[in-house]
Amino acid sequence: GSEMCIRDSLTTTDNIMRVAVMLEDGLPGQIIEVDGEVYSYWEAGDCFGWVDSVPHAFYNFSTANRYAMQITGIFK
Repeated sequence: GSEMCIRDSLTTTDNIMRVAVMLEDGLPGQIIEVDGEVYSYWEAGDCFGWVDSVPHAFYNFSTANRYAMQITGIFK
């Protein structure tokens, strides 16, 4: 697994934003859930974003790998 390295002293994670950029079209069995909303059959280039405290999950019940680029940042 990987871990996020925090260089600054953060007192809260509420200002951490994450965005997943889907690199390929979604296939049957590939699902994203963000804050209770479920998404599937996305197109390459679609983006899904959430702040750190929002419940989210990525599921891959297909037989193919799912590729995405995740960007994590701090907003003020």
